[in-house]
Amino acid sequence: MIEKIFSIFLLIISMIGYHLARSFENGFMIDNGLGAGFFPKVVCIVLGILSLIMFIRSFKSNANYKFCKDNKNTFVVMGLCIIYLFLMQRIGYLLSTIIFSLGVINVLDRKKIIINIMFSVIFTIGIYYLFSKVFNVSLPTGIL
Repeated sequence: MIEKIFSIFLLIISMIGYHLARSFENGFMIDNGLGAGFFPKVVCIVLGILSLIMFIRSFKSNANYKFCKDNKNTFVVMGLCIIYLFLMQRIGYLLSTIIFSLGVINVLDRKKIIINIMFSVIFTIGIYYLFSKVFNVSLPTGIL
C-alpha cells in the first residue's frame, strides 16, 4: 500500500514540476531549442515514468508492508516536499531550500545538528551560485 501511495505522490509531483518548468524563461541555449526549463522537464518526465513503473510493480509484489518508523519517515518527507513547493514562491529558493534540506536531513539523521545546519546552508548556497551565476538561471526570490 505504501508503494502505491508514494508512487502516486511522485507522479503528481512530476506533473506539477513539468507544468512549472514550462513557464521558465528561455536561457542562453535558446538557439538550440533548449532553455532553462529543458533539464527540469526531462527530470520530471523520467520521474513520472519511474513512478508509473513503481505503481504497476506494486500490484505484482505480494509483500505485506506494516506501518513502522520507516513508513512514518516517508510520510514526513512527503509532507516536507509539499510544504517546500508552497514555500518556494513565497520566501524564495535560498530560505525554503535551507529549511527543506535541514528538515529532511533531521528526519533521516538527528545526531549531528550543527553539521546538518552547516551542510544545508553550504549546499544550498553552492547550488544557488551554480545556477544563478554559472548557468544564468533565475531562481525564485519570493514575495517577502
